[in-house]
Amino acid sequence: MKNIAGITILKNPPVWDSSSPDPSSILLNLKDTGQYICNEKFSSFLKGKKVAYVCPSPHLKGLSMGDFIDSHDLVIRVNQSFSIPESHWKDYGKRTDCLMGCLNIHQRNDLMTNTKFFKSLKFITCPMVNGNTINAVNSFIEYSNIPHYNVDDNYLLTICQQVGTIANTGLMGLITLLNYDIESVYLTGMSFYNMNSYGYFHGIKDNVHVNDTREDIHKQKPQIDYFHKILEAHYPKKLKVDDYLIENFGLKYSKDTRSAE
Repeated sequence: MKNIAGITILKNPPVWDSSSPDPSSILLNLKDTGQYICNEKFSSFLKGKKVAYVCPSPHLKGLSMGDFIDSHDLVIRVNQSFSIPESHWKDYGKRTDCLMGCLNIHQRNDLMTNTKFFKSLKFITCPMVNGNTINAVNSFIEYSNIPHYNVDDNYLLTICQQVGTIANTGLMGLITLLNYDIESVYLTGMSFYNMNSYGYFHGIKDNVHVNDTREDIHKQKPQIDYFHKILEAHYPKKLKVDDYLIENFGLKYSKDTRSAE
């Protein structure tokens, strides 16, 4: 593999910063299988579409972006395990066509509880390293009878090695998306936990604690650094971003930033 979604793979990746083991020793034993191989079902689902990729940061509150988000061909939400409450539609939109989820035990239980939302999904994608839980995750998504795709652990571990930490679901999912033949991705609601300052960081669910983020595993600074590379490779043509990211990453506004207009 020579690149990750158009970003050159470094022979000397950043120093590993995570309480999870450095994946380098695992990857050394793998043969180079070439470029990322797209999943046929996911490829067909995404082909030619304008996608809204929505994370739950509270910076969306009060911006009235809901209709714009819902105007996209597809709305993909990160780690969303319940229907968006009507009180949040104005800012976050109400559609969820695809779940981009870590599918850990907590999320799987939430989805089983919120059956109506779960069964309404058109696609489920898991862009998180499964490790020894892979059988449980695969059984769960196969049981759902919803079209699904569990991204290969070896590819995800390569991403993590190049980032320098175990990346969040949101970043892993974005990188996965950028491998596909989509017209554009509008990224919104991603803040890297308030640019690594944490504080109040979830705009839809109130009972989320900073300990739930496992900051010891998912360090934000290496992800912020890698996101700069993603922007250099894909902004503003294939990747569009919201004002928060434009301002925090020092980007120039583009006339086509809002891809569905």
